[in-house]
Formats: sequence, C-alpha cells, structure tokens
Amino acid sequence: MVIAEISLNHFESMFNSINLGEKGLIAIRRTEDFSLAMLWPPDPNANREPLKPGHPNRERIASGEKSPEVDFIAQFDNKRRLFSLQRLNDYPFYVLVGQTYEHILSEWQRRVLVTLRTGTGLALLMLWGIYRLRRSETLRQASEAQTSLLAGFFEYSSEACVITNADNCIMAVNPSFTRITGYTLDEVRGKNPKTLAAGRTTQKTYAEMWRKINEEGVWQGEIWDRHKDGHVYPKWLTISTIRKAGKITRYTGSFVDITERKAAMERIYYLAHHDTLTRLPNRTLFEEHVEEVLKKAGNDGTPLALLFIDLDYFKHIND
Repeated sequence: MVIAEISLNHFESMFNSINLGEKGLIAIRRTEDFSLAMLWPPDPNANREPLKPGHPNRERIASGEKSPEVDFIAQFDNKRRLFSLQRLNDYPFYVLVGQTYEHILSEWQRRVLVTLRTGTGLALLMLWGIYRLRRSETLRQASEAQTSLLAGFFEYSSEACVITNADNCIMAVNPSFTRITGYTLDEVRGKNPKTLAAGRTTQKTYAEMWRKINEEGVWQGEIWDRHKDGHVYPKWLTISTIRKAGKITRYTGSFVDITERKAAMERIYYLAHHDTLTRLPNRTLFEEHVEEVLKKAGNDGTPLALLFIDLDYFKHIND
C-alpha cells in the first residue's frame, strides 16, 4: 500500500471540503511498514519516516482494531491531536483524521476563560469537556464519514490494482484493472491471476518471483499477460504481501501496460545500432556481436574466424 503514487491535485477539492480546523490533517499510512503514503495539507518538511515500535498508533493497528480513536503527538510535526483511525478493508492502508484540541474544544476554551475569571472549576471543567468529547457519538460518526470518503481514493488509481486472499484467489479489482485487462470483477472473482498469463513469461521468472514474495514480501518485474480480446501485452507488476501475526493473509498487486514504453525503447535501440540511411547494422552493433561471439568461443573452447573485407571507394557512396 502498495500501492501507485497519485497526485493530491486530483483530490484537492474533496479534501478541501472537509473542515478539519486550523492545524487539522489527514494522513494515509501503509500497514506493512507504517510509512507515510500521503499527507494533507501537503507539508514538504513533514517527517515521513515509518512509525517507531511502541507508537500508540502502530500498536492499535497491529492489534487488529478497525477504527480506534487515540490521542498522541503526531510524528509529522510533533503536535498533539485527537485522531480517528480507519483501516481500509482489503487495502494495505489506514487513514488518520486528526484535529487539534484547540479546534475541538474552542467552545470549551471560551467557557474555561469565563470560569478562570471566577477562579473556580477550571480543572473539573476541562476534564469533563475532554471526557465528553472523546466519547461523543457525533464526533465518532463524523470521523468515520470522513475516513470512508477517503477510502474512495483508491478507485481513482491510474494503475490496475488487484487483491487476492492467502490462496491467491482474486477478491477485488479497481476500474483500471478492467480498463487494462478487459475483465470485470465478476469475471475474475475467485480465480487465480495466472489465468491472465500469455504464456511468454518463463517458469524461471515465476519461480524467482514467488521466492522473493515469500522471503522479502515484495517483487517487481515484467511479465506478459493476455487481454480479454486475445492480444498479448507486457506489464510492469508489483506484488506485496499483507501479514497478520506473521502469516500472509492477502496479496496486493498493481501493474501498468508498458507496450508503448517497450516499443519506444526498441526504436531507440534500433536507431543506435543501425545506419539511418541504409538501415544496415552499424559499427556499434558489430562490436557488440563480436564481443559476444568471442566470449562464447572462449567459454566453449571453440575456434573463431573473423573476416575483414575492405571495400574501395565505398565512402563516396556512403557520403
């Protein structure tokens, strides 16, 4: 959660519609390493390091709580806030909506100032106000509504996203998955993603892929798939694992079609290794091939002959 990087500009109007008060914030963190994936309002100086072990936020999420409320000092800017946390079902992320006590308790602060003038009841009033607000059903429902709104963020990813269970059976996909593969969720639900394979990726590649996934929890690489209409295409795939108590419970994958990118790279390679006028292989390609056959002959211990032909006056034709 994993997850692809999307510009906040796409969601600026949605975020601005949420009244967080002064110094309020919205943050999205990854559940696998508790690192910061998004922060609103944007702050280039914010601390984006993963939460340290023992952090109350990390402990609450690791314990399996879905939507706890917790009071702590934010690692982003070292300011204390009251946070509502929401873990996103089937996604490797959770959302935090935090508001400062200055905003939440603005009305209580006014009353405290009045009480302060009389010199009585200050401590009791503050404690009672915080107690009531923390347990306010209205505040809880408002926080849940805000975090549910942010859950729609993943639907707008330009990368195809797929989530499978521990048996690698598809549970959920996003609209970009349908756009790239041609398949809807109803057509692939419960199936193994290997049903999309085009048969061009080697078994050695798949074996190395699963080795890294199981040992390191993440893998990136190029594989070939087949579209619903029958054409094959290369894609750049990232697979991550979601674990609970050390056991894999979900696999998340995201990918993009790199057909155009590969075509551009092949075109660049061709232009670098062929004469633009005659379309014949140039000196660079010749040197690469000579180096390759020399290395093979050296490894195999086989003889190699190299014939050099000098064509007189060919320069005039070339010019």
